[in-house]
Amino acid sequence: MVFKEYKDYRKSAINALDRELRLRNSQPQPPAERPGLEQTPSRRFIAAEKATHIAKQNLLSIRALREQTGCYITDQDRAIVNEAIRAKLELKHIELLLEDYPNACESGGCVDHVDHPIHNACIMHRHAVPAIIKSAPDCANQRNKDGKLPLELYLDNSDMTDITSAEFASTMNKLAALSPRSAKEIFSKKKSVKQQVLLKQILPRHLKNCIFDPPSLVAVDEESRDSHS
Repeated sequence: MVFKEYKDYRKSAINALDRELRLRNSQPQPPAERPGLEQTPSRRFIAAEKATHIAKQNLLSIRALREQTGCYITDQDRAIVNEAIRAKLELKHIELLLEDYPNACESGGCVDHVDHPIHNACIMHRHAVPAIIKSAPDCANQRNKDGKLPLELYLDNSDMTDITSAEFASTMNKLAALSPRSAKEIFSKKKSVKQQVLLKQILPRHLKNCIFDPPSLVAVDEESRDSHS
């Protein structure tokens, strides 16, 4: 019964978000404001806002169903984005929610180390990571409750079926660029990442120089690639 309810809430949230996307994309540009003239919201705008509310209620219902506590959700914006990540909604839906709730991925606060969307995305839905760091670049430096940065959580995720090698490398580059001081230390600990780079050639040279130590590994890697070119 719980699983059926979850599926119903998820489907309703997706339908509402799809409707919101269609309505927002079809809205004409608002006319230039005139002094003293009150702008009346269009029917499409009102319908889009209603769709936003429906999606919100369904995603919060998923949260309530998952936790089974009945407690009031204090940070609803963050909870909505987190449940979309947990439900692995499509990237277009995640991007829309990040626009609807721009404060959901704020970082640096006293409780931002707990259940932050960037941490959940790195663990559960890596497709969403680029959209989150584009919306809130500062969160790339937000540590979780265990003191780990998003980059480290991203690399800890051993599932290589959810994203392609190109996506893996691109997102890793973006996270490393946003947290350069910590990236070198993190990479130096990740022997498995070094092996993946050697086998798959998935990183550009400038990032290899910071990952590989000693430099002889880079030399071997470059010679191997040259011999096959």
